[in-house]
Amino acid sequence: MAWAELILLGGAIAGAIWATGKWSGKALADKPKPNAHSDAVWLTAELEAGDANQRNAGLWARCFAQAEGNEGKAKALYMTERVRQLGGSVAGQKSRGLTWLKYGLGGLAGLIIVFLVIASRLPDDNGRSDKRAVIDICWKDHKNPALDEATKRFVAKTCNGLVDEYRQQYGSNP
Repeated sequence: MAWAELILLGGAIAGAIWATGKWSGKALADKPKPNAHSDAVWLTAELEAGDANQRNAGLWARCFAQAEGNEGKAKALYMTERVRQLGGSVAGQKSRGLTWLKYGLGGLAGLIIVFLVIASRLPDDNGRSDKRAVIDICWKDHKNPALDEATKRFVAKTCNGLVDEYRQQYGSNP
């Protein structure tokens, strides 16, 4: 394997790891950063959950049903949902936009790397094959029995000129 391919392979592996969240700071990004607003929202949600007169009756009923009658779980569910409604941050709440962005960029990086690996394996002859084909056609024309001797010499001189030009440009015989 060439050095360029090893570098591209390493980049592909790093891109895949980044896309899965191992190096992208996922553990840090998913944890909400504490701030005064979030703390105040949680306090408001707790006060509402503890006072039957203040809490949202429909939301409390749904949370109580989800908690299967367990009042402690119902209170925790109510508080979590209420914090979401009030715009606070909830631990474990994942940003779908960020997740899709990471996977999208990771996938795009992977596709680019695959393309570069494939492109690095393509022959890079800078027109050598075309020039060899021209020289071959020239010598085939030289072998044409319908040509007279003067024309054959002219064609041979042209073919030799093409061969010399090829040797000068590429340093080898066609």
